[in-house]
Amino acid sequence: MRSSLLCVLPLLAASCAAAPEPKTAAPAGQTFPQAFTLICDVDRLGNLSVADDPLGAGAKRTAWLSEHVDNPDGIELRTVLSVKGAAEQAKMLRDQARMLGVPRCALAEALEKTEMGGLSP
Repeated sequence: MRSSLLCVLPLLAASCAAAPEPKTAAPAGQTFPQAFTLICDVDRLGNLSVADDPLGAGAKRTAWLSEHVDNPDGIELRTVLSVKGAAEQAKMLRDQARMLGVPRCALAEALEKTEMGGLSP
């Protein structure tokens, strides 16, 4: 009995050690880099003509982003940006783009150029 138990124990240990680790499911939904891309390209993606209504541009941008950005970190970034002036929004977007390795953010460029039309609360 003891010798048969000694034969079974290594098999049990091997079967436990060989069990594959459960795979972690990839999070569903929008990623932060995807949300950031939407923020940077809001004018093009939302087909917004800022030149026609420079004073209303911020509200139009914010409305479009509210409908299309659903990543929690993207929503937080949009919210934080909305309480800053256009110049500071541009700086924050450039800093975030640098951290993500994004070479260009069209919204940051537009905000720097016009100093108006920033996201609104």
